[in-house]
Amino acid sequence: MDMTTTLGEIIDVAKMRKLRFYLRTKNTQPNVVNSIENVLELDSTEEMDDGWLPDLSDDLEIENAGIQEKDIFTASDIPTMEHTQHSPRASTPTDGHKTVTWEDSIGEIQFAGWTPPAFRDPIPIAIQVHRGHVFHDLKMWFITATVILPNGDIEQADDNGGVLRDIVCEFWESFYEQCTLGSDIKVPCLRHDFEVQDWEAIAHVFALGWILQRIIPVRLAPSFLKCCLYGLDPHKNNSGIIEEFLGFVPHSERIILQVALSDFDKVDNEELLDVLTNHECKVLVTKDNIFTTMGQIASKELVQEPSFIKDVFFNTLIGYELDIDLCKVLDRLKPTTKRVLSLLDCEDANAPSFCYLKHYIRELKNVSLGAFLRFTTASDLLLSDVNDNYYRLTVRRVDLDGLARRPIAHTCGRVLELPQKYESFPQFRAEFNAILCSNIWVMDIH
Repeated sequence: MDMTTTLGEIIDVAKMRKLRFYLRTKNTQPNVVNSIENVLELDSTEEMDDGWLPDLSDDLEIENAGIQEKDIFTASDIPTMEHTQHSPRASTPTDGHKTVTWEDSIGEIQFAGWTPPAFRDPIPIAIQVHRGHVFHDLKMWFITATVILPNGDIEQADDNGGVLRDIVCEFWESFYEQCTLGSDIKVPCLRHDFEVQDWEAIAHVFALGWILQRIIPVRLAPSFLKCCLYGLDPHKNNSGIIEEFLGFVPHSERIILQVALSDFDKVDNEELLDVLTNHECKVLVTKDNIFTTMGQIASKELVQEPSFIKDVFFNTLIGYELDIDLCKVLDRLKPTTKRVLSLLDCEDANAPSFCYLKHYIRELKNVSLGAFLRFTTASDLLLSDVNDNYYRLTVRRVDLDGLARRPIAHTCGRVLELPQKYESFPQFRAEFNAILCSNIWVMDIH
């Protein structure tokens, strides 16, 4: 090993997950011809009972029989890290006969017995994001945030989780619109104004959104997410990629392609040719090669074109060591009518306003269901705790009438306040639809 090689360089080259430190001892007594040169390997996973180093008399093999017992030193003779941690190569004499030489740069390492090193306390970084420009602002910084309204006023919100959820969800909504292609299933696309650091910043938001709120962009193609998280290509043999591609294309094209795949003789050839031309198909499609051609087109659009972004995401996310069971998480995050209804808690389950609410939820489609959750919980996804239990939504009845009558959501505590007085369900539905269609809800703690 080159004497100038640092420990960090060794870790980068060897891709080590555990640190091993090598301690070389040398006898410096002049009248001794042969010196002791033994290497002791310290594994950070072993438990040591005697300080941070075991009894060397048990682990060092004496190669030269002429060395006396007094020339052997124990752990108590070894200088502490306080004397050596600031120099790359430190040599400290102990009794005039022995020296301890550190073979690698360990200036950044600190030992306290064999307990795991303590991490420094997190430093909160206050940032400001502008309502409507969350995607751009959050790419730059992402820890805690102050939301600025379009008129320049600071949104009056005390963040106990709701503000952060709202910001992360708005970030991914803007990401879908500005940086992806596809219909139901999205795939990131390259932009001339995005450099590597921009995609790295988005990957950091991905990781921190999961760590802090267990939110991930569920509309991205599962194959793309698997590549980003695990570094694997799940469609090496085009298995399952056609199904994802059908969710990627617009609904009108999806119907044509489904007919071509199920019964090629019934498809309108002109419509099929138009669809395949949109996807730059270069071969004449027949009944015999339709599946092969579709698999190739799907691979190009879902795997090959976003490969640069996938590599950037993977290289960034691997440092977080995220433990995500992707298939399970994607299924649990997506809201359904049954799941949302099961989350509701109300003291009086037979109250008319609460019955109206349940009736209203049953009428909502998938997009509107996400908007309802976004209004009431600040997230359009069904979030759960570390034990995979869904967070509950508490419904309270309040006395509001006239112009003041409207549903009020407290997103941090996941509480929905419903006025008690509604003359009919259509009136309830009209007022709630007006709120959800506005698509922006200002937080106010006053």
